[in-house]
Order: sequence, then structure tokens, then C-alpha cells
Amino acid sequence: PFECLRRLRVQRFKSSTFKQFQTISNNFKPFQTISNNFKQSKIVPRKSKINLYLCVMKNFLKLIRWKNILVIILTMIAMRLLVIFPVFANYGIKVMFPDWIFYLMMLATVLIAAGGYVINDYFDQKIDRVNRSGRVLVGFRVPRRKAIAMHLWLNVFALIIAVVVAVAARRWWYFFIFFGAFAMLWIYSLDLKKTTFWGNLLIAMLSGIVPFLVGMTEYFAQADAVSYWDISHIRAVKMVMQVIIFFSVFAFIFSLMRE
Repeated sequence: PFECLRRLRVQRFKSSTFKQFQTISNNFKPFQTISNNFKQSKIVPRKSKINLYLCVMKNFLKLIRWKNILVIILTMIAMRLLVIFPVFANYGIKVMFPDWIFYLMMLATVLIAAGGYVINDYFDQKIDRVNRSGRVLVGFRVPRRKAIAMHLWLNVFALIIAVVVAVAARRWWYFFIFFGAFAMLWIYSLDLKKTTFWGNLLIAMLSGIVPFLVGMTEYFAQADAVSYWDISHIRAVKMVMQVIIFFSVFAFIFSLMRE
């Protein structure tokens, strides 16, 4: 009992002294300025900054569907390194489409796809709150204004790169392929997604274009560089296009069934 009484007195003394100190600090101006400066300061511990950057990067990767982006990159690289190069090497033919233009084309494709995923989540906020409330990004973890700005910047950079690719390849209509993909993804997210058939058909077509784009650019590069095709040249190009068209049709059917 005596120990309990002693603790109670100590606790009352601490609470009373804390209240007195709080009133003194509120009335004393230097304490007020120090506390206000501390509240207004933007000093964040280093670990907190690193965690903040990691959280922002994680939300960005989720928003652009990094797994689907990785599939696009691997598909385009596989079509070039595992189909075009081996077949042309077997027939003794040189690959004419430059590597740096190919990688710029792949980057433009990835940026347009990422922008399409962002605008899709932007327009699907209300539906996602009902269907997957725990995984909604736009409007919760990512502000709406930042999402639409991210979409615009991704597509602006993609179209600039598309202009460079079109100029370097000397075919201006390459640019309109990327611009058409950007426009179709916008229309799909805004209106066509509500339809049962046409929206899914559009996404399946865009999925099938990805591998076909690699074969098409190499075909026209060969047509511009070589004026006369012998029988080995014709066979090599024909075999490459048959394999790539097969993968394009497979991507189209798989995407249509998945959608």
C-alpha cells in the first residue's frame, strides 16, 4: 500500500510539472519560435527519404504494370536475337535494321504501353474501388493530377522517340503507328472498354502488333538496302516473317482469350 501511494504521488507530481512546463512554454516566445520552426522544417531522416523514394518507385512500377512491360521487352528482343539473327546468319545475310534504332523503337513501344496502363487506371477509379478496393493506386497512393501528368509525359517522350525512329529509318509512317497506338489506348480507356467485343479486340490487336513490328522494320530495311534479292535472300526473309507472324497471331489469340 505504501509503495502504491508513493507511485501515485510521483505520477501526480510529474503530470503537474508537465502542465506547468507546457503553460510556460506556450507563454514564452522563444519556445514558440523553436517549436514553429521545427514544425515548418522539411528535414527528414535519411532512412525516411530512402523509404519514401522506394515507396514512390514501387507505386510507379505497379501503375505501369512492370510485368507486362517486361513481357513486351523480352518479346521484341527475342524476335530480333532469337529469330532474325539466327535465320539470317544461316543464309549468310546481314541484318540491316540498326541496333540503336531498334532499341529506340522498343523504348517508344514500352513508353506508350506504360502510358496506356496509367490512363486506364485513371478512368477506372470508381470501378476499381468496388472490384479491387485494396489495390487502387490512382486517387489514393498516386494523386489524379500526377497520374494524368505521368500519362502525358510518357506519351510525349514516346512520340518524340517515334519521330527519331521514323527519320532514321526514312519512313515517316512509322510515326503514325505509334501515334495510332497512343490514340487507340486513349479511346479504349475512355469508351471502348465498356463494350464487350470491340475493346477486347483492340487490345488483342495491339498485343499482336508488338512482335510483328520487329519483323516489319527489318523487312523494309532489307528492301531499302538490297536492290536485288536472290533465292537465299527470299527464303530467309520468308522464313523470318512466317515465324514472326505465327508469334503475332499467337499473341493476338492469347490476349483475346485472356481479355
